Amino acid sequence: MPFDNWPVYFGPQARFGAFAAGMALAVVVAVRDGRPMFSGIWPSVLRLAGLCVVSVGAVLARPGTWGQVVFHDFAAVGWLLLLASTVLGAPGQVWSRLLSWRLLTWLGLISYSTYMWHEPTMLLLEHLGLIGRSTQSLPLSIALVLVVAVAAGWVSYQLVERPTSKLRLLRDRDGRARDYYPGPQSRHGG
Repeated sequence: MPFDNWPVYFGPQARFGAFAAGMALAVVVAVRDGRPMFSGIWPSVLRLAGLCVVSVGAVLARPGTWGQVVFHDFAAVGWLLLLASTVLGAPGQVWSRLLSWRLLTWLGLISYSTYMWHEPTMLLLEHLGLIGRSTQSLPLSIALVLVVAVAAGWVSYQLVERPTSKLRLLRDRDGRARDYYPGPQSRHGG
């Protein structure tokens, strides 16, 4: 297959490994039920290993090579290690305190909405001629896309994600519709 066959190399089936890594970590976190798995130096070792794995993937990721294809798998493993060091590490680590900084928690809150808007933002800004593809314009382009995508993510979070997240209140833990009319009108005989 040629390396520019995007559906083959970058479609959902090709990216399943990254999804599986995230889901595996979520299962381990749920099974641990808040009990740390790593303490002492181990969270730092995991973070360093994660950064090394992502760096090796970035070095290998030359266009038109297998490195370009496997970079996403390297990134998934690297991020898995980084996240595991945080969510499975002992509480009170300096790293955890840094991540609880108010600006970072706000960015985390709107991160999915920002992710959803970053590519349309890049395409629109490029279409309008506000960002370029040259190496010289890269820092300014990144800054402009970041500012606009975060703003769009915040608006999207406020107008779509936050209101729809409240729909979960309409169901109880078992998935049944909540009864909002207690007393004689209750259909459950309460």
